[in-house]
Formats: sequence, structure tokens, C-alpha cells
Amino acid sequence: VSMAQNHQDKILSLMELVQDGERRADNGHDSASGQAAESVVLRLANEKIDTLESQMVSLQREKQTRKDYQAREAETVSELNALTEDYGQLLKRSNSLRSAMVKIHEKIIAVEDGQMSP
Repeated sequence: VSMAQNHQDKILSLMELVQDGERRADNGHDSASGQAAESVVLRLANEKIDTLESQMVSLQREKQTRKDYQAREAETVSELNALTEDYGQLLKRSNSLRSAMVKIHEKIIAVEDGQMSP
């Protein structure tokens, strides 16, 4: 952004030079002033082209960065969904194992109670 601003400042200063050259040419100065003004206009046009090209490159980089980020985000969401599904399955398995452990514990207590009371 600062580079674009710098280019814009250069363009504005060149535009001022062109306007000065045009004023001199209008006041009857020689054709060298006209050629100088044309040269300044040409430089101004080249500066504008350079600025637009650099802005275009910058925008293309931003677009690619955004695409890369979106791809990583989609991949992360996919991985999160898979992990969430795995977690759900592990939670179900854990609950069924807990139930089985509770039943085993109850049977052990029942057997011990049966052995304790003769």
C-alpha cells in the first residue's frame, strides 16, 4: 500500500511538471518545451502503468493467499469433523465398557455377599 502511495505521489508530481510545461508552451516558448512536456507525459504514463502493474501483482498475491487459507480451513474443518466422529464412537465405547464394569462389579459384590453369609 505504501508503495502504491509512493507511486501516486510520483505521478502527481509529474502531472504538475506536465501542467507547468503546457503553460510554458501556451505562453509561446519553443518546441523544445513541447517535446519536454510530451516526454513528461510519457514518463507519467509509464509511472501509472508501473503502479497499476504492482497493484495487480499485489492483488493477485492476496487472492492466492486467500485461496490457500480457504483450502487449509476446509481441510481443518474436514479433520475436525472426522475427529468429532471418532470422539463420539470412543465415547459410546467408553460408556458401554463402563456399563460392563458396573455389571461385573455388581456380580462380584453379589458373589462376595453370598460367600459371607453362611
